[in-house]
Amino acid sequence: MALPDETKLKALLESGDAPTDALVERLAEQHGLPALGALLDMLIFWDSSKAPAPPSAFPGVPAEVMTEASAFLLTPGHLDDAFPGGVDWERVRRAQDFFAEHQSLGLLILGCGSLPACYSIPGVAQVLIGSGKLVVQVTSRLAETIAFLTKVMTPGSLGPGDGAFEGNLWIRKVRLMHAVMRCLMVADPHIFSDLPEDRPSHVFLKFDWAKRATKEDFPINQVELGFVLLTFSWMVVRGLRLLWVRMNEEQANDHLYTWAVIGHGLGIDVALRPHTAEDAEGLFESIRDRYEEGTLAGRLLVAALVVYIISRLREGVRQMLPPPLLRILVTYFRRFGSGCLESLARTFVRALSGADTANKLWVPRAPFIHWLAGLVVRGGILLKDALTPGVTGDKGISRLLGDNMTPPRPPR
Repeated sequence: MALPDETKLKALLESGDAPTDALVERLAEQHGLPALGALLDMLIFWDSSKAPAPPSAFPGVPAEVMTEASAFLLTPGHLDDAFPGGVDWERVRRAQDFFAEHQSLGLLILGCGSLPACYSIPGVAQVLIGSGKLVVQVTSRLAETIAFLTKVMTPGSLGPGDGAFEGNLWIRKVRLMHAVMRCLMVADPHIFSDLPEDRPSHVFLKFDWAKRATKEDFPINQVELGFVLLTFSWMVVRGLRLLWVRMNEEQANDHLYTWAVIGHGLGIDVALRPHTAEDAEGLFESIRDRYEEGTLAGRLLVAALVVYIISRLREGVRQMLPPPLLRILVTYFRRFGSGCLESLARTFVRALSGADTANKLWVPRAPFIHWLAGLVVRGGILLKDALTPGVTGDKGISRLLGDNMTPPRPPR
């Protein structure tokens, strides 16, 4: 697969998702931007894992808009068209089975690697920090992204065939949300300046993209979508290897192949959907070299994320240690232990997102003594688990933090 050249990348920077954008623009022309905003609120509030069909009505959404949106969501995404000869569903199933075995570590990579990498792309960071209150945004982003990741990587959730599979439904939901957000963000914000920011759609309607954009010409453009896809595909492969998971070339390529299929369903250009490790690494580094930048928005997002990771580490330690040992640590080593946990959170982010990315986002290295203490503790736990009969699969602090990564959904 040849990497897209500068001309191709520039065109992709100025492109969204033409067929879905056309549907959304038509709905906006016929029913107005406030109706489209209410549709976005519905998509965000609707938990498709609990209600497999969108609600029949939602405040502010005209019946005609709801009907067309439901038709889009419930229409299969024709994932079989991802490759000229059709999709090899056996490869997809193998990738999903492998991910299910290492899901805890996959969630750790998502939280400590994929999200910081996304925050380092200026346009992505601007969209995310502009979508709501910072702390709520971090927890919401994690909860919704983890729900999407686990659903599409559940064995059998994508196909084969044109059934209304749960993974397919999530793909259609995310694709429609992206198109609605693009439409709202490029609208004239002054028309809606008096809106209270009590709904996600109000924030987007008031968002002044022309003023706040940096290099990007179009919000949620194809290059950004392709890069985010790589944070799910290539960064997970790279992260699992960094966490000492045995993943051979066939398993790695099956994972990337599966995400190329998912990317097709999300409306991402074929030039941004590599399905081999070599091509994925090349494209990832090419985009990162061109567009990665440490911005205030990205640094604020990653700072809030690190605080969240520290809180989950604390919760994990409480679960892992027996009460007598926990009492001793809290009584005699609290200050040092707290520093070690904070440093360990930064260590995970630096290791899984990459030192260059972490430096741009102002995530510092851990002090040597904290790093050494964390290494000894992690090594000891891994050794203990390895020697304990019946303990298999993902082990230690990494697994525990991955298990604790999913936050409760914040109140809407």
